[in-house]
Amino acid sequence: MWQQHKELERLNIAILPISFEATDKVALPADGENPPTYFYIDTKRTLYHYFGMFSAGFWDIWGLQSWIAYLKLLLKGQKLQRSDGDVNQRGGNVIVDPEGIIRLHHIGSGPSDRPDVDAIIQLIDQLNQTKR
Repeated sequence: MWQQHKELERLNIAILPISFEATDKVALPADGENPPTYFYIDTKRTLYHYFGMFSAGFWDIWGLQSWIAYLKLLLKGQKLQRSDGDVNQRGGNVIVDPEGIIRLHHIGSGPSDRPDVDAIIQLIDQLNQTKR
């Protein structure tokens, strides 16, 4: 989502990255993009479990879609890094509006399963238009 930060700022969207690892282990964007100014470190995985993002199975992590995603990263010149963290953790995206209503709750089926950022921006734009 870092790449769309200007569009997200235009929509007054704040991103709160959440990590389960200590602050010195948090992966920041390596492509020259500005990292977030803050994150939430949840070493006890309170939010992770609250939103139902439990451990993924072997084929979720090492299935065809993951290999395709890793290959795309390699073709872009990125180096894969060995994780010191829990490789079985499911990722996800949650959008909570200013009133506290959950507008999007996506639990990834594997490392490559993320909602399209443009679709998220379009959803937020639609929500903003209906409130006007």
